[in-house]
Parts: sequence; C-alpha cells; structure tokens
Amino acid sequence: MNRDSGSAEFGQVNLILLTEEGAELPEDTRLRLLTLVENDRLGSGLAISLRELELRGGGDLAGEDQAGHIKAIGIGLYQKLLASAVSKSRRQTEGSSPRATLTLGVAGTIPADYVSNAAVRPNLYARLLRASAPNEMDDLEEEFEDRFGELPQEVALLLRTTRLQLAAARLGFARLEAGPEALAITLTHEAPAKVSD
Repeated sequence: MNRDSGSAEFGQVNLILLTEEGAELPEDTRLRLLTLVENDRLGSGLAISLRELELRGGGDLAGEDQAGHIKAIGIGLYQKLLASAVSKSRRQTEGSSPRATLTLGVAGTIPADYVSNAAVRPNLYARLLRASAPNEMDDLEEEFEDRFGELPQEVALLLRTTRLQLAAARLGFARLEAGPEALAITLTHEAPAKVSD
C-alpha cells in the first residue's frame, strides 16, 4: 500500500489516506479528497457539503432518479407519507383553541421584574396561547400567584384580555375593536358554539 501524499490535519487528528499501489483514483474521488484537503478548518462543513452537492447533483425530487431513503421507499409512498403528515398538521392547527383578535388600545405583558428568568417568560406566554377554557385560565392565574407572587397590573391585564379572546371566540366573534366612543364586532362565518357558564 502506498501512503498518499495528501494528508489533512483536523484539530488534533491527522488524517492519512491510503490507496493500493498503482491504483488510479476515479476523478470524482480525487475531487472529493481534494475538497477535504482544502477545507480542513473547523466550520468548513458547509463548504464541503456544497462541493459534494455540486459534484453529485441535487437529484430529482419528483422523478425516477432518486437517491437515499426516497429511492428505497419509492416516490408513491413518499408522496402518501408527505400528504398524511400535512393533513395531520392541518388537523392539529384546526384543533387549536380559537381566538378572537382584540384591538383595545391596551395590552398586558409579563414584566421582567415579575418573572426574572428570561427563559421562563416565553414558556408562560406559550401556555397562555394554548389555554382553551376558563378553568385552564383559572389554573394559570393560580400558578402565576403561587410561583411569582401577587399579580402586577400588567399580568392581570394579560390574563383578562386572554379570557376575553376566548369568550369572544366562543360567541362567534372574529374581531373585537374598541375605541373611546364605539365598539366594533366582526363575526365569524361559522355559527358560534353553545356557551356554557
């Protein structure tokens, strides 16, 4: 075996490539090895991937010339799996709690001096967005008070506007806009669900 003269240093490891004596490397192989030698620095993965894509080609997503897993399962099954995943995603989106859009000129927040952990605040906002019933809002309000203390005015306003969004949506409102002298309501196209106490 011959020791190839092309070696590249990756961090603390030397990469040495060996070939059979007298063997000619195919052109594609030689170009791929040259790419590795030229891109021997940390963070060169994107350059290597782009060069590989250039050498190999992008493939044909919807045709017969496939590579990888899609070739193994076939384009027909791939399209069925994709359609199923899209359908499932749409059902989950449609199943999420409806919200009316409010334009009231005021908005509540969760201030940093109330919830100091910057990673917790987005999680609390997300939980408010997922809430879909009055009892869930009651539980969240109770949790806010237990974990962080008495509700400041901004948080109380946020909870009230979230309750109003849910109640308005249950009544069939798509939009609720309030100004100093008037209130405008835009109804949804569907009949409202029965509202229970």
